[in-house]
Amino acid sequence: MKEKRELKQLKKTPPVAKAKLEVLFLLSQKYTAPIPIPTPTPGDILADIKILQKTSSLHPSIKTMAVAKSALKSLISYVLLQSSNSNISLLSILSCTALSLESDFATTTYLLLEKRRNLLLLPASPPPSPDESAALVRSLIISHRLAEANLIFSSDLSPTHPLHALSTLPTFVSHYIEANDLPQAKFYLLQMKDFASSSTSSNSIPWLKLIQTFSKCYNTNNNANTNNNANNNPVYDVLSTMAHFPKVNSNEIYEQVANALVRRVVFVTGAVSMDTLPPADRGEACFIGRSNVGKSR
Repeated sequence: MKEKRELKQLKKTPPVAKAKLEVLFLLSQKYTAPIPIPTPTPGDILADIKILQKTSSLHPSIKTMAVAKSALKSLISYVLLQSSNSNISLLSILSCTALSLESDFATTTYLLLEKRRNLLLLPASPPPSPDESAALVRSLIISHRLAEANLIFSSDLSPTHPLHALSTLPTFVSHYIEANDLPQAKFYLLQMKDFASSSTSSNSIPWLKLIQTFSKCYNTNNNANTNNNANNNPVYDVLSTMAHFPKVNSNEIYEQVANALVRRVVFVTGAVSMDTLPPADRGEACFIGRSNVGKSR
């Protein structure tokens, strides 16, 4: 009945979309059969995955994505039933496809964990690559499986692969900020300092997002607690961590820092000598320039 209904819907679809749906529908049926004939080789499966990726990405619609997901599930089920070195690499490709098709982090995590299990079972198989382990850690964090994420982070990435370990820490930080757990977010933010010496660039670290999320968290808590001290703003922790990395040259980031830290400006006094300066009880900024260039603005 389901197949007849899907075929009936195909007849009502425009020609281009219909062709795409037919390809995806046939692909789904190919791997749904108990024993596909002829039996697909790893190369055939890889080619079908590429067809799935390309077909579903061209002018995606709700109907196309639904059929694409069905085809993806059939491919996943078929590959997981096999056990060979080739299928281990296919699992990684399928996991990326699942992620791009539907942001299905649960499916992606399951595939990567299954791949990891198969790697351990096969004799003389290479260990998981750091790229794969980092992707697995990020997927586990997004799936709220923090214990497993920490276990793989410690066993696979830290301290043997510092750059890959560093790439996962902003995801930990963002997770705890979204959960409004500021102490844990700060803990992982400070851990980033441990890997700063191995980083030659700050471009891969989402400083802007970190500043925005910490600022938002502070504002939310500040609205609920009017006694919060401005010096407790967690954006200062982000700046402290940034200081351990190569210099960041981004006007957008510095503008965001200013917006996050400077709430209001109050004229206190005018000073004509060092003796008349106000007490040094807070951070200071110095503006230097010629006359009439806009320093007072």
